[in-house]
Amino acid sequence: MKVSNLLQLTEHHRCYVARRFGLSPLDTRMLWSAYQPLVGGGAAALYSTLCAALPSDAAGLSEPTTLGRLFLACGLPPNEQGRKRLVEETAKLEAVGLLRTYRLMDGDDIAAYEFRLAPPLTPDRFFGVHHLWLLLQEKVGPGVAESIRRSFARDAEGLLGAAGTDEERLEDISAPFYEVFRLTVAPGTAEESAPAADPAAAATPAGEFGRDGFRGDELLRRFPRSSPHRRAVERLVADPARLAALNYHAGRFELTLKQAVSLLDESGMFGASGEWAESRFEARAAEMYRGANEHARRKERTEHKQQLARADEPAVAAPGQERDVAAPYWLEVPEQFAGQCDIGQYNALLANSPYTRVLKLFFEPSAVPPAVEEAFLTMKVNYQLPDEVINVMIHYIRANDLDWKRKYLDAIAANVAGKRIRSFENAVTYFRKAEQSRAGGAEAQRNDAARGRPAASPRPPVRRGRPPAVERPVIPVAKPSGQPEATEEDIQRILEMAKRLTNGGT
Repeated sequence: MKVSNLLQLTEHHRCYVARRFGLSPLDTRMLWSAYQPLVGGGAAALYSTLCAALPSDAAGLSEPTTLGRLFLACGLPPNEQGRKRLVEETAKLEAVGLLRTYRLMDGDDIAAYEFRLAPPLTPDRFFGVHHLWLLLQEKVGPGVAESIRRSFARDAEGLLGAAGTDEERLEDISAPFYEVFRLTVAPGTAEESAPAADPAAAATPAGEFGRDGFRGDELLRRFPRSSPHRRAVERLVADPARLAALNYHAGRFELTLKQAVSLLDESGMFGASGEWAESRFEARAAEMYRGANEHARRKERTEHKQQLARADEPAVAAPGQERDVAAPYWLEVPEQFAGQCDIGQYNALLANSPYTRVLKLFFEPSAVPPAVEEAFLTMKVNYQLPDEVINVMIHYIRANDLDWKRKYLDAIAANVAGKRIRSFENAVTYFRKAEQSRAGGAEAQRNDAARGRPAASPRPPVRRGRPPAVERPVIPVAKPSGQPEATEEDIQRILEMAKRLTNGGT
């Protein structure tokens, strides 16, 4: 419980207790054997007192009462010390997951407090939680903690002894609800009459990914019974760990129930032994997510083009609504518009005109290239950049004689969008800094040249994907000497000399 002032916890404040479960003998034993060493006897007694606010055979919301009765039931004095004790004890219960505290405000006043209780974890879940097990060992020592864990072994061995050793060989052959029972009510009656267990889940449209993901029965209800993967999907949804992994990927890539079912029904999604190919599911879900995003972006750009085509003239600010730009943020008039307008008119044009009009002015008399037009359309529709920011970007590109390639424009727009630049003044400041950094690099090269330093030679491009070429040896080639060619007599004399050398010089 986080309160900034202890006077917000007086005995006159109202409170409720929400308990939607019943304490079994095993829950009571877990409370006093496993949780009590962690939170202390006072917090465990407070938990029992809150549980007793409702009858043991009922669940729901208790009758409204006051914090004063809670102080008396727990033996806490209704003063500063008692309020501190209540904050400390509730904080311990909240830390171990047994309690959630909510405060209902009525304007600036506190209307009521609501204490929502959670049941104690079962032995197999409690001792499987890493931080709870370590805290128990720290509180009572490793030996005592191990003895507490073993005291619940009789409750777990009968349930987990057979399944824990041969879990992979077990096959779930239980019959689901929809194969045994058939409802005879009219369509829609059950949904209208049944109360929603969770308001957030009730507000979620059918087929959409809810707060807790897809339930196993939802997946099985939509999955075709004639599919060869039917038994594998039944085993998948029966395993909480694998169902949680499926819901993680479905939530990350915004899959609907229909899309998740269709992915599970694809060939190759399960192995020959029925093992789920989680990596393939994740890859296919990512492909669908990228495709859906690209389709949405194309649709937005198409709608934006249609709106521009339906308009007789580009939308401009109405007279009297044009904004003025302060002199420190004025941009110089390019040579292209010299003599056509002064510096104030030029900056008013950039600050109040749509980017389509400014882009056409910069490209006149030629038309705007389609790649450039598509790049700026992406900035406007997908990045949601204001027109005045895009206009400053157009001026910066033309004033510095930069490239109009689409990839380069996308890189600049992505950087501007990532820095959350949303006004004319911020855009001018950002691009001035970028221009100074460019000028600083050029100035450094000029200074090096003036001092006689050799300019840094560009690094040779690195060839990736192929091994470096082996240098071939240089073989000298005989060139003509310019002397006269040998005659027939010279050739005969050379042959006779060769014969004599072959015969041993005789």
